[in-house]
Amino acid sequence: MNIFNFANIKIFILKKIRSLFKSLGKKENKVLDQIVYENWKKRTDCQNLVWKNQVNDSEHLPKNLVICICFFYKESNFENLKKICKNLSNLAEEIDVTIITNENNESSIKKLHDHTSQGIKNFNIHAVKENYDSFLLPWAHFDIMRKKIADNKFTHFLFIEDDIFISKENVMYWMKGREALKPFNLIPSFLRTEIKKSKNDIYSSDALRKIKFDQMPKVFSTKDDLAFTNVGKDSSYQGCYFMDRNLMLEHLNGPSSKPDYGFFRKEIRENFPTREKANLGLMYADVPFGFLNRHAIPVSINEKKVYNYCLIKHLSNRYADDENSIFGKIKIDKLFY
Repeated sequence: MNIFNFANIKIFILKKIRSLFKSLGKKENKVLDQIVYENWKKRTDCQNLVWKNQVNDSEHLPKNLVICICFFYKESNFENLKKICKNLSNLAEEIDVTIITNENNESSIKKLHDHTSQGIKNFNIHAVKENYDSFLLPWAHFDIMRKKIADNKFTHFLFIEDDIFISKENVMYWMKGREALKPFNLIPSFLRTEIKKSKNDIYSSDALRKIKFDQMPKVFSTKDDLAFTNVGKDSSYQGCYFMDRNLMLEHLNGPSSKPDYGFFRKEIRENFPTREKANLGLMYADVPFGFLNRHAIPVSINEKKVYNYCLIKHLSNRYADDENSIFGKIKIDKLFY
């Protein structure tokens, strides 16, 4: 019996098991993920990743980057916003920054402008209409993106929440990873991290459980000790998205840029509420055969550790030091096993 017939029989059995577990939620999800993984094993191209493990190259920076920051107005969050803005000019040769906020009061807007200008000189503030639903605020950035993409000078597009710090190294990694993953229709992604102050260790903000490396769909280069791998649904939230022009056009012209996106898709509906869904980008759009989604992160094959250039900082650090939170409890270097 050849490998393809064996895989098809295994998938048939798993589908039957799925029907038995359909009312049991999580068990059904595990079976669905296993079916995807069995399909991945039928691919013959996933070992063909071309990669050299060096990302510190300023040539891998965008020419002209549009940046939208979603800021839920709280003066206590001004300091995090200033940290983010101080770093933005390092992310591209030229930047165009818009801060989107739910605050309309003129004196509050001035206070926001004056504080933010300590970190960056040129930016715009886009205040949404009064009584705008706060759960829809992240979606307001699409009005800005649709205007900016009409100008061909803009090459890349970044949307971030107001407590997400993206470094120059993060961007260079993404730029290089984008070229490496194009043949597989995958997109390089980031992992949000926090620091547990009592131990000074780096933790995943979002992972609820460790990930079995050998059970994840991936593309890889054994000689370069690197795999770009999917992660579980509970580890995939970024609080941002980064795109080049082609990806942004795909995003804006497709259903993923609309608030009702994913209503009929269980993996989106159950894992990403309305606000968080604005950050998904193309994660679940046109997913390649045998993969859970289009997002992939770089992991050492030998050590099963995440390469740190994909790690972004969750500045609010709200989970790692909260003993009552289910999030922020898994160290980054122990995420895979």
